[in-house]
Amino acid sequence: MNRKWNIFYIRLTVIVVIAYMLFFQPDLIKYQYWAYAYVALFLLSNIIIFRLPDRFYSGKNFYYFLVFFDTGMIALGIFLSNQADMFFYLIYFFIIAIAAMSMNFKYMMLNITMFIFVYGFIMYNEGKFSGDMASLYALRLPFIFAVTLMFGYTMTRIFHELQKSIQDRDDKYFSLVESINSPVYMVDRNGRYLSVNDTLATEVKTAKEKLIGKYFSDFHRFNENRLFMKNVNQVFSTGNSVMFETYNPDQDKWTLRTMSPFKDREKEFVQAVSVVSKDTTERVKAEQKLRQAYEQLRQTQEQLIQKNKMEAVGRLSAGIAHQMRNPLEIILMGLDFLEKNIKDSGKTVGLSLEKIKKAVYRADRIVEDFLQFSKTTRFQLDPVDICPILREALDMVEHRARKMEIRTALNCPFSELRVMADKTTLQQVFINLMNNGLEAMQPGGILEVKVLNGRGEVDLQKRRDLKDNEQDFVIVQVIDQGQGIPREEMSQVFEPFYTSKGEVNGTGLGLSIANMIIERHGGKIEIESEEGQGSTFSIYVKKA
Repeated sequence: MNRKWNIFYIRLTVIVVIAYMLFFQPDLIKYQYWAYAYVALFLLSNIIIFRLPDRFYSGKNFYYFLVFFDTGMIALGIFLSNQADMFFYLIYFFIIAIAAMSMNFKYMMLNITMFIFVYGFIMYNEGKFSGDMASLYALRLPFIFAVTLMFGYTMTRIFHELQKSIQDRDDKYFSLVESINSPVYMVDRNGRYLSVNDTLATEVKTAKEKLIGKYFSDFHRFNENRLFMKNVNQVFSTGNSVMFETYNPDQDKWTLRTMSPFKDREKEFVQAVSVVSKDTTERVKAEQKLRQAYEQLRQTQEQLIQKNKMEAVGRLSAGIAHQMRNPLEIILMGLDFLEKNIKDSGKTVGLSLEKIKKAVYRADRIVEDFLQFSKTTRFQLDPVDICPILREALDMVEHRARKMEIRTALNCPFSELRVMADKTTLQQVFINLMNNGLEAMQPGGILEVKVLNGRGEVDLQKRRDLKDNEQDFVIVQVIDQGQGIPREEMSQVFEPFYTSKGEVNGTGLGLSIANMIIERHGGKIEIESEEGQGSTFSIYVKKA
């Protein structure tokens, strides 16, 4: 039971006792109507005091006023009831209980001294201090004082011990909160700070005294405040703790907040929300780096597996190529002999020999590609200017482009843009990709070659598979207006023997060799293509 109810019941008991003395012994009352008005006033004051808000009961001045008011009312009741000769003064001990709630020994004793003076004056006027009973009446005054002294001293000591215990607990709590190297604070339903520790005050660069009463939204972004208030409302509605993480892009900072309800012990409703904020930026970034490292490790593993496969195919193809070269040379020699010695065999035989010779040449070209594919020559990487290499490559395919009625365009807006490359092999890659683009196009199109400076012009996310994505890269794009590559075949483009030209026009080793060369340069080739929209080959080469 709280103080309000205690005061209400104690005063109500006093009022009932006084009313009993006044109304059930009317022959002793000198001023009957005044007595009725007195009881009504006392009862009305009790109702008014009970209706006051709880905050009044937490202040000492309220108890001082109440004790002095009730002391006067008790003295007036004794006078009106004409009961000074009886033990009616014992009602005052109810007032002592109220005085004890103020927990101030000095004011309690001042109050009892005033009561003894008033009560003694009433008995004196009624002649109680003369006659045979004078000593007994006189003893009432020190008896009241002694009992009040004992009661007041006891209650004061109890209060001081309790106050000391509470203060010790508060000091420990305050020391614990201040020792935490993270912001700890309490907010109300509107996100207003009710209490804060020094760490939060330092973080927001505001004195603790000025911070109290301000709102969370005064120091944080809109989105962060919206998420904060959403969780505050959840704690108020459910009474359960919540934990959530937020990111501040202005400070590049991750924060983990733990919210717990602060409940009223008696009514069990949430009065406020306590918050502990912990900077988790290092942990989150470490997790992100770990995920990136894992992804790079997985991709490297796949690349190593693919590299081992390609090396095995290379060794196998080299052996097969050398074994096939000798029979092919014998076949070509036989064809030459037949052409020289069968002169009048007719047109049909001549056409047949020509077809056989073309087939042999095609087989020889395949063997040559096999040998090129299987080479493991160590490149010599030197700083070279990329734009002249591209101009020379375009010059080499320009004649073929004009015959096919296809225009070419080079967009290299840099006076000098140097890369680390083996000039000859890198130029072979560009020529191969340009020829592929020409073969995929119809007359009237444009084959465009574009050079981009890696940083800023290409999203870093598109370079996540490169061996060192912190480096700058030069990106060369070969853009054709051909028929494009079907989506289901995109993953097969760099596989050996894949070709979209048909068996007569290609072996399917050109792109595999080009990809192998770029990988040896520490770069990669990416493809963007849609059927009917053309293709874009992006070659990433490290800047010098």
